[in-house]
Amino acid sequence: MIRLALLLAVSVTMPMLATNVPARTLYVAPGGKSWASGSASAPVGSLADAARIARPGDTVLVAPGTYRGPQRFRASGKTGAPITIRPARPGTVTFDGTGSPANSDLVTLIGSHLRFVGFAVVNASRSGISAWHTWDVTILANTVTGSRRAGIWVGAERARLSGYNRIAGNRIYSNCRENAARAWAGGWARAIAVDLSDGTLVEQNLVERNYCEGIGALSTRGATIRRNVVSDNFSVNIYLDNAPETEVRENIVFTTGDGHFYRAGRPAHGILIANEYTRLMLPSTRIVVQGNTLIGVDRPHYAYYGAGGGLSDSWITPNEIVSRMPVDQLLARIARVIRIRPAKSDYCGAVIRC
Repeated sequence: MIRLALLLAVSVTMPMLATNVPARTLYVAPGGKSWASGSASAPVGSLADAARIARPGDTVLVAPGTYRGPQRFRASGKTGAPITIRPARPGTVTFDGTGSPANSDLVTLIGSHLRFVGFAVVNASRSGISAWHTWDVTILANTVTGSRRAGIWVGAERARLSGYNRIAGNRIYSNCRENAARAWAGGWARAIAVDLSDGTLVEQNLVERNYCEGIGALSTRGATIRRNVVSDNFSVNIYLDNAPETEVRENIVFTTGDGHFYRAGRPAHGILIANEYTRLMLPSTRIVVQGNTLIGVDRPHYAYYGAGGGLSDSWITPNEIVSRMPVDQLLARIARVIRIRPAKSDYCGAVIRC
């Protein structure tokens, strides 16, 4: 009893130890050292180095410059205290995959509660940005171009390892270079790919002139694809493959009439739903396709190739479907859904009239 009384007295009189560690700013710079502290005066040299010392709530600032070769960030924030990775000055940092080993992703994120914001990611030998086994990871306001395969890939190799991520405000163009000759019959990547990542949000991206499908959700439940501008991709602009409970709303999907991105002599499908054979087969059910504008492409529909199975308990109306549109009207609509401002000359063609 005496020992218990002493313990209680100690627990009452000792001050509570602080459990919240203040958030820090960590620095990455060309020429930084892997063993450095990450302070402004002793920066580390790569995202992997920063991940080694990052804690929830920290901000990783990347100094201006071009960083070559694969970069991997494996760490996690926590709810309400994400780790943010961004340039020290907007528009000054490029991750360049030129000369990287074959079939390697350029920027790989692994973890939860991360924010990757505002970089140029170019010339990846596989995917530009990949997020493996991630939860609540935001990939925001990046430009991704020149990837051999996907621009941005989010997901996992099996269910329940990835979910509730966000891909927003990115510009994704001229990716999937493996099919630049447009000679492949299938098996190409997608410019933005969501694979086995339930509840993931894809919004306000500009996805254009990729040598593969534009935005694709595969074996994924409850994705939301909204307010994107998707044009002149190869084969399919927005593709739901084994993707029940997905919502596709308020996107602008079109062809300019540029035959360079046609498949079999025709523009890519606008919004396509199907059930191909894949590792996780899911029914095409409770899908919503509403409020989209489709210009010069076919109307949303289900395709019966692969495993088939049909579409059930879904809503595919109302959507606006037109054959042509004046460029000023198109640009005004784009301005209402995304912040990126494409040039008028980017869209002048047989379908978008200038």
